[in-house]
Amino acid sequence: MRTFIKRVRVALQEKEKTVAQEVLGKTIPLIDRCAQKGIIPKVRASRLVSRLTQAVNKL
Repeated sequence: MRTFIKRVRVALQEKEKTVAQEVLGKTIPLIDRCAQKGIIPKVRASRLVSRLTQAVNKL
């Protein structure tokens, strides 16, 4: 999960919107699965998805 989040953030730093959108599409279901299994709290998962989505949309 952390690897995918890092990939999104790297794409954001490099201002590559298409890459960021593709990786975000793979990251969101992964974060949701981790929350369902109890690996991370659901509130944290929601916050991560929200912040990443907002950052990608700002590009």
